[in-house]
Amino acid sequence: MTKSPPLYDPNGAITPFQIKRIRQLCNFKEEEKNKVVLQATNGATSSLTNLTQAQAVAIIKQFSGNENKDIAKEVVNEFWAYYDKNNPQHRYILSLLIQLGWSIKSEKYGEIADLNRFSNWLKSNKSPVQKPLKKMCPAQTTIVISALESMIVKNYEKGKK
Repeated sequence: MTKSPPLYDPNGAITPFQIKRIRQLCNFKEEEKNKVVLQATNGATSSLTNLTQAQAVAIIKQFSGNENKDIAKEVVNEFWAYYDKNNPQHRYILSLLIQLGWSIKSEKYGEIADLNRFSNWLKSNKSPVQKPLKKMCPAQTTIVISALESMIVKNYEKGKK
């Protein structure tokens, strides 16, 4: 059963997605994260779990330069690249994203899939299935996999010329 997406509550506890997003924006560097959280809380805490959703949105906006509050709030609900680590199709997609060059550097894990880019692609008209990854049936996930494999082949052929 899939969890329903969290609703935005300015005074509510920070969501797991917001925690991941802030860590990602800090390049998974603990020192950087501590500095950002201390700044956002006026020195009260360096712990992400002590933040409110409103404070998390402010940090995300600061990094993205996005002054539109509505879009920053949508970050909570509009991330389509959540995946199930136990689903082999989802793990294969992560591999394909890295092969495609859709990756970011992580101090802790090295090169990891750029899930924000993948999420935006899933929402675009370039994606053959426009819905969140976790809401896709296996057949729809197979269609997405085929599209990513095709993109990799095209990138490879483009590079050979």
